[in-house]
Amino acid sequence: MSDSDLKFFAAQLGADIPELDLHKNNPGDIEIEIDQFLYRSFQAKKDVVRIIYGGGQGIMRKSVLDFLHQHPLVEKIEEAGGSCVVKLSD
Repeated sequence: MSDSDLKFFAAQLGADIPELDLHKNNPGDIEIEIDQFLYRSFQAKKDVVRIIYGGGQGIMRKSVLDFLHQHPLVEKIEEAGGSCVVKLSD
Protein backbone atom coordinates (compact mmCIF):
# COMPACT_ATOMS: atom_id res chain seq x y z
CA MET A 1 0.00 0.00 0.00
CA SER A 2 1.43 3.38 -1.01
CA ASP A 3 1.83 6.34 1.33
CA SER A 4 -1.00 8.09 -0.49
CA ASP A 5 -3.29 5.07 -0.05
CA LEU A 6 -2.46 4.96 3.65
CA LYS A 7 -3.38 8.64 4.03
CA PHE A 8 -6.66 8.01 2.20
CA PHE A 9 -7.47 5.09 4.49
CA ALA A 10 -6.56 7.13 7.59
CA ALA A 11 -8.80 9.97 6.41
CA GLN A 12 -11.70 7.55 6.11
CA LEU A 13 -11.12 6.62 9.74
CA GLY A 14 -11.22 10.26 10.82
CA ALA A 15 -7.62 11.46 10.61
CA ASP A 16 -7.00 15.20 10.69
CA ILE A 17 -7.10 16.39 7.07
CA PRO A 18 -8.13 19.65 5.35
CA GLU A 19 -11.91 20.05 5.31
CA LEU A 20 -14.39 22.15 3.40
CA ASP A 21 -17.81 22.42 5.08
CA LEU A 22 -20.52 23.17 2.51
CA HIS A 23 -23.66 21.93 4.19
CA LYS A 24 -25.02 25.46 4.80
CA ASN A 25 -24.27 26.68 1.26
CA ASN A 26 -26.61 26.91 -1.68
CA PRO A 27 -25.96 23.98 -4.09
CA GLY A 28 -25.79 26.41 -7.00
CA ASP A 29 -22.87 28.29 -5.47
CA ILE A 30 -20.48 25.52 -4.51
CA GLU A 31 -18.44 24.74 -7.63
CA ILE A 32 -16.08 27.72 -7.33
CA GLU A 33 -15.60 27.10 -3.61
CA ILE A 34 -14.80 23.41 -4.17
CA ASP A 35 -12.50 24.18 -7.10
CA GLN A 36 -10.50 26.74 -5.09
CA PHE A 37 -10.29 24.39 -2.09
CA LEU A 38 -9.00 21.52 -4.25
CA TYR A 39 -6.37 23.68 -5.97
CA ARG A 40 -5.20 25.23 -2.67
CA SER A 41 -4.93 21.75 -1.14
CA PHE A 42 -3.04 20.45 -4.17
CA GLN A 43 -0.61 23.38 -4.09
CA ALA A 44 -0.08 22.79 -0.35
CA LYS A 45 0.87 19.17 -1.19
CA LYS A 46 -2.22 17.75 0.58
CA ASP A 47 -3.20 14.60 -1.24
CA VAL A 48 -6.35 13.78 0.77
CA VAL A 49 -9.17 16.16 1.76
CA ARG A 50 -12.69 15.94 3.16
CA ILE A 51 -15.71 17.78 1.79
CA ILE A 52 -18.72 17.99 4.08
CA TYR A 53 -22.10 18.41 2.40
CA GLY A 54 -24.42 17.26 5.20
CA GLY A 55 -27.53 15.14 5.11
CA GLY A 56 -30.98 16.22 4.04
CA GLN A 57 -32.61 15.43 0.73
CA GLY A 58 -29.36 14.74 -1.11
CA ILE A 59 -29.38 17.76 -3.42
CA MET A 60 -26.04 19.09 -2.14
CA ARG A 61 -24.55 15.57 -2.14
CA LYS A 62 -25.45 15.07 -5.79
CA SER A 63 -24.09 18.49 -6.80
CA VAL A 64 -20.81 17.92 -4.95
CA LEU A 65 -20.26 14.39 -6.27
CA ASP A 66 -21.19 15.32 -9.85
CA PHE A 67 -18.65 18.15 -9.76
CA LEU A 68 -15.93 16.04 -8.14
CA HIS A 69 -16.32 13.21 -10.66
CA GLN A 70 -15.48 15.71 -13.45
CA HIS A 71 -12.65 17.54 -11.68
CA PRO A 72 -9.15 16.99 -13.13
CA LEU A 73 -7.44 16.87 -9.69
CA VAL A 74 -9.71 14.17 -8.26
CA GLU A 75 -8.38 10.63 -8.37
CA LYS A 76 -10.73 8.85 -5.96
CA ILE A 77 -13.86 9.64 -3.91
CA GLU A 78 -15.18 7.72 -0.92
CA GLU A 79 -18.45 8.73 0.74
CA ALA A 80 -18.78 8.71 4.51
CA GLY A 81 -22.08 9.87 6.05
CA GLY A 82 -22.73 13.45 5.00
CA SER A 83 -19.24 13.93 3.60
CA CYS A 84 -16.71 12.44 1.25
CA VAL A 85 -12.99 11.86 1.36
CA VAL A 86 -11.22 12.85 -1.83
CA LYS A 87 -7.82 11.64 -2.99
CA LEU A 88 -6.15 14.19 -5.20
CA SER A 89 -3.98 13.29 -8.17
CA ASP A 90 -0.23 13.02 -7.69
